[in-house]
Amino acid sequence: MGSPFPGASGASEVPCTGNCPLGSIFSYLWKVMANDAILPPQTSLECSQNSTMTLLAAEEEVQINSPNFPSLYPAKTDCGWKFKGSDPAARLILFCPAFYLKKVEDQNCTEYLEVNEIKYCGSEAPVFNATDDLVLNFKSEDGLMPGFNCTVTASLLKDKLQPIVKESTQTSNSSEKQTRCGEKYDVFGITRIVGGEQATPYEYPWQVGLVQTTSRNVFCGGSIITKKWVLTAAHCAASMIGKESRFKVLVGAYILSSPSIIQQNLSIRRIILHENYNPHELDSDIAFLEVDPIVFSQRVGPVCLPDPSGIFENVTGTVTGWGTLKADGEPSNVLMEVDVPTMTNAKCRQAYGDYLTENMLCAGYARGGKDSCQGDSGGPLVYQSPEHGRWEQIGIVSWGSGCAGVGTPGVYTRLTSYIDWINSVIEGTN
Repeated sequence: MGSPFPGASGASEVPCTGNCPLGSIFSYLWKVMANDAILPPQTSLECSQNSTMTLLAAEEEVQINSPNFPSLYPAKTDCGWKFKGSDPAARLILFCPAFYLKKVEDQNCTEYLEVNEIKYCGSEAPVFNATDDLVLNFKSEDGLMPGFNCTVTASLLKDKLQPIVKESTQTSNSSEKQTRCGEKYDVFGITRIVGGEQATPYEYPWQVGLVQTTSRNVFCGGSIITKKWVLTAAHCAASMIGKESRFKVLVGAYILSSPSIIQQNLSIRRIILHENYNPHELDSDIAFLEVDPIVFSQRVGPVCLPDPSGIFENVTGTVTGWGTLKADGEPSNVLMEVDVPTMTNAKCRQAYGDYLTENMLCAGYARGGKDSCQGDSGGPLVYQSPEHGRWEQIGIVSWGSGCAGVGTPGVYTRLTSYIDWINSVIEGTN
Protein backbone atom coordinates (compact mmCIF):
# COMPACT_ATOMS: atom_id res chain seq x y z
CA MET A 1 0.00 0.00 0.00
CA GLY A 2 1.39 3.40 -0.94
CA SER A 3 1.91 5.85 1.92
CA PRO A 4 0.13 9.22 1.81
CA PHE A 5 2.93 10.84 3.80
CA PRO A 6 5.82 12.69 2.16
CA GLY A 7 9.05 10.72 2.25
CA ALA A 8 7.43 7.54 3.54
CA SER A 9 7.71 5.78 0.20
CA GLY A 10 11.42 5.31 0.79
CA ALA A 11 10.94 3.30 3.99
CA SER A 12 11.96 -0.34 3.85
CA GLU A 13 9.31 -3.01 4.12
CA VAL A 14 9.23 -4.87 7.44
CA PRO A 15 8.45 -8.49 6.53
CA CYS A 16 5.60 -10.17 8.31
CA THR A 17 6.40 -13.50 9.96
CA GLY A 18 3.92 -16.17 10.94
CA ASN A 19 0.19 -15.78 10.33
CA CYS A 20 -0.23 -12.23 8.95
CA PRO A 21 -3.64 -11.61 7.39
CA LEU A 22 -3.02 -7.85 7.64
CA GLY A 23 0.47 -7.77 6.15
CA SER A 24 -0.19 -4.73 3.98
CA ILE A 25 -1.62 -2.80 6.92
CA PHE A 26 1.38 -3.58 9.14
CA SER A 27 3.69 -2.58 6.30
CA TYR A 28 1.84 0.72 6.04
CA LEU A 29 2.13 1.38 9.79
CA TRP A 30 5.81 0.54 9.88
CA LYS A 31 6.39 2.94 6.99
CA VAL A 32 4.57 5.66 8.87
CA MET A 33 6.48 5.14 12.09
CA ALA A 34 9.85 4.70 10.37
CA ASN A 35 9.53 8.17 8.89
CA ASP A 36 8.22 9.94 11.99
CA ALA A 37 4.82 10.52 10.43
CA ILE A 38 3.38 9.68 13.83
CA LEU A 39 3.66 13.08 15.40
CA PRO A 40 5.76 13.56 18.54
CA PRO A 41 3.33 14.70 21.26
CA GLN A 42 3.74 16.99 24.21
CA THR A 43 1.18 14.94 26.12
CA SER A 44 -0.45 11.55 25.57
CA LEU A 45 -3.86 10.78 27.06
CA GLU A 46 -5.11 7.28 27.78
CA CYS A 47 -8.48 6.15 26.49
CA SER A 48 -10.82 6.23 29.49
CA GLN A 49 -14.19 4.59 30.20
CA ASN A 50 -15.24 7.63 32.21
CA SER A 51 -13.43 10.42 30.38
CA THR A 52 -13.31 13.85 31.93
CA MET A 53 -13.06 17.09 29.99
CA THR A 54 -9.50 18.07 29.02
CA LEU A 55 -9.00 21.83 28.61
CA LEU A 56 -6.50 22.83 25.90
CA ALA A 57 -4.84 26.23 25.78
CA ALA A 58 -3.96 27.86 22.46
CA GLU A 59 -1.40 25.85 20.45
CA GLU A 60 -1.38 23.00 22.99
CA GLU A 61 -1.31 19.52 21.49
CA VAL A 62 -2.09 16.07 22.88
CA GLN A 63 -1.80 12.64 21.36
CA ILE A 64 -4.45 9.91 21.56
CA ASN A 65 -4.05 6.28 20.50
CA SER A 66 -6.18 3.19 20.36
CA PRO A 67 -5.23 0.89 23.27
CA ASN A 68 -1.95 -1.00 22.65
CA PHE A 69 -1.14 1.04 19.52
CA PRO A 70 0.77 0.20 17.33
CA SER A 71 0.00 -3.35 18.43
CA LEU A 72 -3.50 -4.78 17.92
CA TYR A 73 -6.24 -3.21 20.00
CA PRO A 74 -8.26 -5.56 22.23
CA ALA A 75 -11.81 -6.76 21.70
CA LYS A 76 -14.78 -5.36 23.61
CA THR A 77 -13.24 -1.91 24.04
CA ASP A 78 -15.43 1.06 24.95
CA CYS A 79 -13.60 4.22 25.99
CA GLY A 80 -13.02 7.79 24.90
CA TRP A 81 -11.83 11.36 25.39
CA LYS A 82 -13.39 14.81 25.78
CA PHE A 83 -11.70 18.09 24.84
CA LYS A 84 -12.57 21.75 25.14
CA GLY A 85 -10.62 24.74 23.87
CA SER A 86 -10.08 27.42 26.49
CA ASP A 87 -9.30 30.13 23.94
CA PRO A 88 -12.08 31.68 21.81
CA ALA A 89 -9.49 32.40 19.10
CA ALA A 90 -8.62 28.70 18.70
CA ARG A 91 -10.32 25.69 17.14
CA LEU A 92 -9.75 22.05 18.01
CA ILE A 93 -8.15 20.14 15.13
CA LEU A 94 -8.19 16.32 15.01
CA PHE A 95 -5.61 14.72 12.72
CA CYS A 96 -4.89 10.97 12.44
CA PRO A 97 -1.70 10.07 10.52
CA ALA A 98 -2.33 6.36 11.18
CA PHE A 99 -5.87 4.97 11.10
CA TYR A 100 -7.19 1.45 10.45
CA LEU A 101 -10.26 -0.03 12.12
CA LYS A 102 -12.24 -3.10 11.08
CA LYS A 103 -14.86 -2.51 8.42
CA VAL A 104 -17.03 -5.06 6.66
CA GLU A 105 -17.70 -4.01 3.06
CA ASP A 106 -21.13 -2.46 2.46
CA GLN A 107 -22.01 -2.57 6.15
CA ASN A 108 -22.15 0.01 8.87
CA CYS A 109 -19.20 0.44 11.21
CA THR A 110 -19.24 -2.09 14.04
CA GLU A 111 -15.80 -1.03 15.27
CA TYR A 112 -15.30 2.71 15.11
CA LEU A 113 -13.95 5.98 16.40
CA GLU A 114 -16.93 8.24 16.96
CA VAL A 115 -16.12 11.95 16.63
CA ASN A 116 -18.90 14.28 17.76
CA GLU A 117 -21.48 11.55 16.95
CA ILE A 118 -19.98 10.74 13.50
CA LYS A 119 -18.57 7.21 13.20
CA TYR A 120 -15.35 6.46 11.33
CA CYS A 121 -13.96 3.02 10.48
CA GLY A 122 -11.87 1.26 7.85
CA SER A 123 -8.87 3.27 6.60
CA GLU A 124 -10.60 6.61 6.00
CA ALA A 125 -9.19 8.73 8.80
CA PRO A 126 -11.21 11.61 10.23
CA VAL A 127 -9.98 15.17 9.82
CA PHE A 128 -12.14 17.25 12.10
CA ASN A 129 -12.38 20.93 13.09
CA ALA A 130 -14.47 21.50 16.20
CA THR A 131 -15.82 24.93 17.01
CA ASP A 132 -16.60 24.06 20.63
CA ASP A 133 -16.17 20.68 22.31
CA LEU A 134 -14.59 17.58 20.79
CA VAL A 135 -15.99 14.28 22.08
CA LEU A 136 -14.47 10.99 20.91
CA ASN A 137 -15.50 7.43 21.68
CA PHE A 138 -13.69 4.27 20.57
CA LYS A 139 -15.56 0.98 20.39
CA SER A 140 -14.39 -2.46 19.24
CA GLU A 141 -16.04 -5.88 18.98
CA ASP A 142 -13.49 -8.41 17.75
CA GLY A 143 -10.29 -6.37 17.90
CA LEU A 144 -7.27 -7.74 15.97
CA MET A 145 -6.65 -4.48 14.09
CA PRO A 146 -3.78 -1.92 14.35
CA GLY A 147 -6.06 0.97 15.38
CA PHE A 148 -5.17 4.65 15.22
CA ASN A 149 -2.75 7.37 16.25
CA CYS A 150 -4.17 10.92 16.33
CA THR A 151 -3.37 14.38 17.64
CA VAL A 152 -5.73 17.02 18.96
CA THR A 153 -4.46 20.59 18.65
CA ALA A 154 -5.98 23.88 19.79
CA SER A 155 -5.01 25.85 16.68
CA LEU A 156 -5.19 29.63 16.67
CA LEU A 157 -7.26 31.39 14.02
CA LYS A 158 -5.65 34.63 12.89
CA ASP A 159 -8.90 36.45 12.14
CA LYS A 160 -10.09 35.86 15.71
CA LEU A 161 -7.15 37.52 17.43
CA GLN A 162 -7.90 40.74 19.28
CA PRO A 163 -5.35 43.51 19.87
CA ILE A 164 -4.42 44.73 23.32
CA VAL A 165 -5.67 48.31 23.19
CA LYS A 166 -7.43 50.86 25.31
CA GLU A 167 -8.77 54.31 24.64
CA SER A 168 -6.00 56.85 24.75
CA THR A 169 -6.05 59.16 27.77
CA GLN A 170 -3.59 61.61 26.23
CA THR A 171 -6.26 63.83 24.68
CA SER A 172 -9.97 63.96 25.38
CA ASN A 173 -10.99 64.24 21.71
CA SER A 174 -8.56 61.69 20.29
CA SER A 175 -9.81 58.45 18.74
CA GLU A 176 -6.33 56.93 18.81
CA LYS A 177 -5.72 53.79 20.78
CA GLN A 178 -2.57 52.88 22.64
CA THR A 179 -1.30 49.47 23.61
CA ARG A 180 -1.36 48.37 27.22
CA CYS A 181 1.94 47.11 28.58
CA GLY A 182 2.78 44.37 31.03
CA GLU A 183 -0.32 42.22 30.56
CA LYS A 184 0.33 38.51 30.56
CA TYR A 185 -1.87 36.39 28.31
CA ASP A 186 -4.12 34.53 30.76
CA VAL A 187 -5.89 31.53 29.23
CA PHE A 188 -9.02 31.58 31.37
CA GLY A 189 -6.97 31.22 34.54
CA ILE A 190 -4.80 28.34 33.31
CA THR A 191 -1.28 28.50 34.74
CA ARG A 192 1.82 26.34 34.95
CA ILE A 193 3.96 25.58 38.00
CA VAL A 194 6.99 27.86 37.84
CA GLY A 195 10.48 26.92 38.86
CA GLY A 196 12.05 25.67 35.66
CA GLU A 197 8.81 24.58 33.97
CA GLN A 198 7.27 25.22 30.58
CA ALA A 199 5.49 28.54 30.32
CA THR A 200 1.86 28.56 29.27
CA PRO A 201 1.59 29.22 25.50
CA TYR A 202 1.94 32.97 24.84
CA GLU A 203 1.84 33.74 28.57
CA TYR A 204 4.62 36.31 28.15
CA PRO A 205 3.64 38.42 25.11
CA TRP A 206 6.78 40.56 25.30
CA GLN A 207 9.26 37.68 25.02
CA VAL A 208 11.37 37.53 21.85
CA GLY A 209 14.16 35.27 20.64
CA LEU A 210 17.20 36.17 18.55
CA VAL A 211 18.15 33.66 15.86
CA GLN A 212 20.33 33.39 12.79
CA THR A 213 18.32 33.45 9.57
CA THR A 214 19.42 29.89 8.83
CA SER A 215 18.51 28.47 12.24
CA ARG A 216 15.61 28.09 14.66
CA ASN A 217 17.91 27.95 17.68
CA VAL A 218 17.58 30.99 19.93
CA PHE A 219 21.00 32.27 21.03
CA CYS A 220 19.69 35.24 23.05
CA GLY A 221 16.41 36.62 24.30
CA GLY A 222 14.87 40.06 24.43
CA SER A 223 11.70 41.96 25.25
CA ILE A 224 9.25 44.15 23.35
CA ILE A 225 9.17 47.75 24.54
CA THR A 226 7.31 49.41 21.64
CA LYS A 227 6.16 48.36 18.17
CA LYS A 228 9.64 48.93 16.78
CA TRP A 229 12.01 48.67 19.74
CA VAL A 230 13.26 45.44 21.34
CA LEU A 231 15.44 45.51 24.43
CA THR A 232 18.26 42.99 24.86
CA ALA A 233 21.77 42.65 26.32
CA ALA A 234 24.58 44.57 24.68
CA HIS A 235 26.77 41.47 24.64
CA CYS A 236 24.09 39.80 22.47
CA ALA A 237 23.60 42.77 20.16
CA ALA A 238 27.30 43.55 19.71
CA SER A 239 27.88 40.27 17.89
CA MET A 240 25.31 41.26 15.23
CA ILE A 241 26.59 44.74 14.37
CA GLY A 242 27.47 44.93 10.69
CA LYS A 243 25.80 41.57 10.06
CA GLU A 244 22.17 42.51 10.79
CA SER A 245 20.86 40.79 7.66
CA ARG A 246 22.06 37.42 9.00
CA PHE A 247 19.74 37.59 12.01
CA LYS A 248 16.04 37.70 12.84
CA VAL A 249 13.94 38.54 15.88
CA LEU A 250 11.26 35.95 16.68
CA VAL A 251 8.12 37.55 18.10
CA GLY A 252 5.17 35.50 19.33
CA ALA A 253 7.18 32.28 19.44
CA TYR A 254 6.52 29.41 21.83
CA ILE A 255 7.56 26.02 20.41
CA LEU A 256 10.55 26.77 18.20
CA SER A 257 10.18 23.66 16.05
CA SER A 258 6.49 24.40 15.36
CA PRO A 259 5.97 28.06 14.46
CA SER A 260 2.32 29.13 14.71
CA ILE A 261 0.44 31.86 12.85
CA ILE A 262 1.23 34.16 15.78
CA GLN A 263 4.97 34.07 15.16
CA GLN A 264 6.60 37.01 13.38
CA ASN A 265 10.15 36.79 12.01
CA LEU A 266 11.38 40.38 11.96
CA SER A 267 14.41 41.96 10.33
CA ILE A 268 16.78 44.12 12.35
CA ARG A 269 17.00 47.67 11.02
CA ARG A 270 19.37 49.18 13.56
CA ILE A 271 21.33 48.28 16.69
CA ILE A 272 22.01 50.80 19.47
CA LEU A 273 24.44 49.81 22.23
CA HIS A 274 24.60 51.84 25.41
CA GLU A 275 27.52 54.23 25.10
CA ASN A 276 29.00 53.03 28.43
CA TYR A 277 28.84 49.32 27.60
CA ASN A 278 32.02 47.61 28.78
CA PRO A 279 32.42 44.16 27.19
CA HIS A 280 35.14 43.18 29.65
CA GLU A 281 33.23 43.99 32.83
CA LEU A 282 29.69 43.73 31.32
CA ASP A 283 28.66 47.03 32.86
CA SER A 284 25.83 48.84 31.02
CA ASP A 285 24.97 45.53 29.32
CA ILE A 286 21.92 46.91 27.53
CA ALA A 287 21.04 47.53 23.89
CA PHE A 288 18.10 48.30 21.61
CA LEU A 289 17.19 46.58 18.37
CA GLU A 290 15.06 48.54 15.94
CA VAL A 291 12.93 45.99 14.08
CA ASP A 292 10.22 45.85 11.43
CA PRO A 293 6.87 47.04 12.88
CA ILE A 294 5.49 44.46 15.33
CA VAL A 295 1.83 43.46 15.03
CA PHE A 296 0.36 43.51 18.53
CA SER A 297 -2.41 41.20 19.76
CA GLN A 298 -3.39 39.54 23.03
CA ARG A 299 -0.39 37.26 22.59
CA VAL A 300 2.13 39.83 21.37
CA GLY A 301 2.62 43.06 23.28
CA PRO A 302 5.08 45.18 25.28
CA VAL A 303 6.31 44.83 28.83
CA CYS A 304 6.09 47.83 31.17
CA LEU A 305 9.16 49.75 32.24
CA PRO A 306 9.77 49.86 36.01
CA ASP A 307 9.23 52.74 38.39
CA PRO A 308 12.58 54.61 38.22
CA SER A 309 12.57 54.93 42.02
CA GLY A 310 12.11 51.18 42.54
CA ILE A 311 14.86 49.24 44.31
CA PHE A 312 13.42 45.75 43.67
CA GLU A 313 15.49 44.03 46.32
CA ASN A 314 14.07 40.95 48.04
CA VAL A 315 11.17 40.56 45.62
CA THR A 316 10.26 37.59 43.42
CA GLY A 317 11.03 38.00 39.75
CA THR A 318 10.35 35.71 36.77
CA VAL A 319 12.88 34.89 34.06
CA THR A 320 11.86 33.43 30.70
CA GLY A 321 13.77 32.05 27.74
CA TRP A 322 14.73 29.14 25.50
CA GLY A 323 18.19 28.75 27.02
CA THR A 324 19.88 25.58 28.14
CA LEU A 325 18.30 23.60 30.97
CA LYS A 326 21.70 23.12 32.62
CA ALA A 327 25.21 24.48 32.16
CA ASP A 328 26.59 23.38 28.76
CA GLY A 329 23.35 21.50 28.12
CA GLU A 330 20.91 21.52 25.24
CA PRO A 331 18.66 24.55 24.67
CA SER A 332 14.92 24.22 25.21
CA ASN A 333 12.51 23.87 22.29
CA VAL A 334 9.71 25.36 24.42
CA LEU A 335 9.67 28.69 26.25
CA MET A 336 10.58 28.11 29.90
CA GLU A 337 10.00 30.18 33.03
CA VAL A 338 11.49 30.23 36.51
CA ASP A 339 10.84 32.32 39.62
CA VAL A 340 13.90 33.70 41.42
CA PRO A 341 14.22 36.01 44.45
CA THR A 342 16.22 39.20 44.08
CA MET A 343 18.67 40.34 46.74
CA THR A 344 20.67 43.34 47.86
CA ASN A 345 23.88 44.16 46.04
CA ALA A 346 25.71 43.90 49.36
CA LYS A 347 24.68 40.24 49.60
CA CYS A 348 25.52 39.57 45.96
CA ARG A 349 29.03 41.01 46.42
CA GLN A 350 29.75 38.07 48.71
CA ALA A 351 29.85 36.04 45.51
CA TYR A 352 31.18 38.53 42.96
CA GLY A 353 32.99 41.25 44.91
CA ASP A 354 33.80 44.42 43.01
CA TYR A 355 32.75 42.91 39.68
CA LEU A 356 29.23 43.86 40.71
CA THR A 357 28.32 47.50 40.00
CA GLU A 358 25.31 49.55 41.03
CA ASN A 359 23.96 49.08 37.50
CA MET A 360 23.45 45.37 38.20
CA LEU A 361 20.79 43.38 40.05
CA CYS A 362 21.19 39.83 41.38
CA ALA A 363 18.60 37.09 41.70
CA GLY A 364 18.77 33.45 42.71
CA TYR A 365 18.66 30.98 45.59
CA ALA A 366 21.54 30.47 48.02
CA ARG A 367 21.12 26.71 47.50
CA GLY A 368 21.14 27.15 43.71
CA GLY A 369 19.02 24.94 41.50
CA LYS A 370 17.02 27.66 39.74
CA ASP A 371 18.50 30.22 37.40
CA SER A 372 18.78 31.56 33.88
CA CYS A 373 21.44 29.95 31.71
CA GLN A 374 23.20 30.05 28.32
CA GLY A 375 20.85 31.25 25.62
CA ASP A 376 18.71 33.23 28.05
CA SER A 377 21.01 36.28 27.85
CA GLY A 378 19.21 39.44 26.84
CA GLY A 379 15.87 38.11 28.06
CA PRO A 380 13.70 39.82 30.65
CA LEU A 381 13.52 39.53 34.42
CA VAL A 382 10.00 40.73 35.21
CA TYR A 383 8.09 41.57 38.37
CA GLN A 384 4.36 42.02 38.90
CA SER A 385 3.63 45.40 40.40
CA PRO A 386 1.41 45.10 43.49
CA GLU A 387 0.16 48.61 42.76
CA HIS A 388 -1.46 48.08 39.35
CA GLY A 389 -0.98 44.35 38.71
CA ARG A 390 0.95 44.82 35.48
CA TRP A 391 4.32 43.21 34.78
CA GLU A 392 7.40 45.41 34.77
CA GLN A 393 10.82 44.48 33.46
CA ILE A 394 13.35 45.08 36.19
CA GLY A 395 16.36 43.33 34.68
CA ILE A 396 18.05 41.90 31.59
CA VAL A 397 19.79 38.52 31.78
CA SER A 398 23.49 39.44 31.69
CA TRP A 399 26.06 37.14 33.32
CA GLY A 400 26.91 34.84 36.21
CA SER A 401 29.23 32.08 37.35
CA GLY A 402 27.85 28.93 35.75
CA CYS A 403 24.13 28.25 36.04
CA ALA A 404 22.14 27.68 39.23
CA GLY A 405 25.22 26.99 41.32
CA VAL A 406 25.30 27.21 45.11
CA GLY A 407 26.01 30.78 46.21
CA THR A 408 26.37 32.13 42.66
CA PRO A 409 23.18 34.02 41.71
CA GLY A 410 22.40 35.26 38.24
CA VAL A 411 23.37 38.86 37.45
CA TYR A 412 21.01 41.15 35.53
CA THR A 413 21.28 44.63 34.08
CA ARG A 414 19.30 46.85 36.46
CA LEU A 415 16.74 48.65 34.29
CA THR A 416 16.09 51.49 36.73
CA SER A 417 19.64 52.70 36.02
CA TYR A 418 18.74 53.22 32.35
CA ILE A 419 15.23 54.64 32.24
CA ASP A 420 16.41 58.01 30.90
CA TRP A 421 18.50 56.31 28.21
CA ILE A 422 15.61 53.99 27.24
CA ASN A 423 13.23 56.93 26.92
CA SER A 424 15.74 58.92 24.87
CA VAL A 425 15.99 56.04 22.35
CA ILE A 426 12.24 55.56 22.16
CA GLU A 427 11.62 59.28 21.73
CA GLY A 428 14.34 59.57 19.10
CA THR A 429 16.57 61.95 21.03
CA ASN A 430 19.48 59.51 21.39
